[in-house]
Order: sequence, then structure tokens, then C-alpha cells
Amino acid sequence: MSLINQMLKDIDKRQGGLSSMPAANHDLHGVMRSKFPLRAVLLGFGLLATLVIAGVVVMNDKRSPAPVAVN
Repeated sequence: MSLINQMLKDIDKRQGGLSSMPAANHDLHGVMRSKFPLRAVLLGFGLLATLVIAGVVVMNDKRSPAPVAVN
């Protein structure tokens, strides 16, 4: 058990900036960093939607018959 305590003390020494925070904020610090990348997901869906719409427009353009000249 003392080996684990020594390792924890060493980790606390290495993280000098975090040790100045109150003990209650140590747990919240990890939660704040693990924020879901909502902006990246929305950007990805927007790009995907743009590609799908562009594909539909191109496919509909190819399907439309050429106008027939009437003499």
C-alpha cells in the first residue's frame, strides 16, 4: 500500500499546476476536458448533406432528356 501512496505523491508533485486547485475541482477538471466535439460532428453532417444534395442535383441533371428540335 505504501508503494501506491508513494506513486500518488509523485504524480501530485509532477502536476504542480493542478495541486494549487482545491481538492473538489480535481475531479471536475477531467470532466471539463472530455467535452463532446459537437462542432466537429455538426460540420461533418453539414458536409455530408452538401455532398448528398450535390449528388442528387447531378444525377437529376443527367437523367433529364435533351430537348428535341422541332422543324
